Parts: sequence; C-alpha cells; structure tokens
Amino acid sequence: MFLLEHAPTVLDELRDGLKLFTISAECEYLAEATAFDEVAIRMRLEELTQTQIVFAFDYVRIRDGREELVARGRQRVACMRDANGANGPARVPEQLRRALEGYAIRAPRRASTAGTGGRA
Repeated sequence: MFLLEHAPTVLDELRDGLKLFTISAECEYLAEATAFDEVAIRMRLEELTQTQIVFAFDYVRIRDGREELVARGRQRVACMRDANGANGPARVPEQLRRALEGYAIRAPRRASTAGTGGRA
C-alpha cells in the first residue's frame, strides 16, 4: 500500500524489471503478542544509499488506550535490475526516495564545542 499511495511510478518500474530484494532482516522480541492483539507497526527510514534502503520498525501493542513496545526490527533492501541475465545494483527510484524522506530518523543536534578544539 505504501508504494501505491506514495510512489506509484515505482510499481511501473517493478513491472519493468526493478527488483527490491530483502538482503537482511532482524527482529528483537520484547514482550509476548497473542492472537487478536491490536498491533501498530511504525516504520522509520534508518539509512538510504544510492542502491539500498534500511528500515527500522517498532511493533506496538495497543490495549485499553495504552501502548506497549513488543518488538523492534530492521530490514535492509537492495534495489536490483536484470543486466544481461544477472541481477545488478540499481539506484533507488527518485519517487521512492522522496516518499521516504518524511520517515527519516533525525540525529539529535549536538551542543556547540566552539573554542574547545572539539573537546568538552
């Protein structure tokens, strides 16, 4: 649904040979979730290079108006295209890049160290 709503031209590129391969995935389970629990998945963009995307996920159980983090995950995706019968790296499509910008993890600002030679 994300591509359909935010980067629909990428769907055309997928039909035209673009491939999005998951090259690694991990999940850290923090609490038990059971059948019929309401779980929200919150995605953030952790890293974006010319050919790869790293997503971070929080899995949050919602119960009685309260939220509980039940798992954290990461997924690294590589963009590839068929090149003479072999898959090769491809640039992340520009429309997808723009769609993901709003999900980027922002690094906290550091206090100024002017006049200390970089030492506090």
